[in-house]
Amino acid sequence: MVELTTEQIADLRELQQFCAELKADLVIIGAIAYQYHFPQEDRHTGDIDSAVALNLDDFAELEKRLQVGQWRRIPNREDRWRSSRGTLLDLIPAGT
Repeated sequence: MVELTTEQIADLRELQQFCAELKADLVIIGAIAYQYHFPQEDRHTGDIDSAVALNLDDFAELEKRLQVGQWRRIPNREDRWRSSRGTLLDLIPAGT
């Protein structure tokens, strides 16, 4: 079973709100999604991977909103962000 912390859940809700404001779909992918579908498998991760249905221009607007919300991009990892609560998330634009 996938076990997310209270902070991770709050961060996903905040990210979902940003995406909803931009009329973009957000999908969790990667190890967290794998754990959800195959709970008997022993696979763990330290981050949450997600795909956002936005073209690159609109993705720039999402990045601005993240920064206003005190999210910080990890240096040398274009797709990796740390929320104000400490959650690591990889955000991948999945063009529309």
